[in-house]
Amino acid sequence: MKTFEYYFDYTPEAYNYIMASGILRNRDKTILKDLIDGKKTKEIAIDNGCSYRTLCTRRKEIFIKTKHLM
Repeated sequence: MKTFEYYFDYTPEAYNYIMASGILRNRDKTILKDLIDGKKTKEIAIDNGCSYRTLCTRRKEIFIKTKHLM
């Protein structure tokens, strides 16, 4: 199975805009912050009490929701 990486290389201004936009739920905001801070997906899954696969799906959804804002 092929996996894809979603890079959250947002500038601080873009990150602040996304957080203020209201497009993400609170949990997704936390996940996005962890991704931008460079935390590994497996660690974020453990912190949020979900499976690695679930977090990968959420990561993709967050990427799709936010990337078009840039």
